[in-house]
Amino acid sequence: MKAQAILRLKLPSKKQAAIISKSLEPETSKPLTVRSKASIKREKDVLTLKFEAKDSSALRAIINSYLHWISLSIDTLAKLEQLNKT
Repeated sequence: MKAQAILRLKLPSKKQAAIISKSLEPETSKPLTVRSKASIKREKDVLTLKFEAKDSSALRAIINSYLHWISLSIDTLAKLEQLNKT
């Protein structure tokens, strides 16, 4: 692999970090393509994502996919919390 990136994301809570980490496990265990791969680690409320790809285009694509999934998860969790308060 030629291109690499590491992202560290601080989430609002340990619970959210655990839920999001667990939801991304299937994606990290079996990559969709041979051009890139990702791994995820969680420490308290921080997710560390490591990406490796054969080229910068594949790296950009995998990072965008993971950030999109994480964003959707955060939005969904926020909406569920609002529903539980009512």
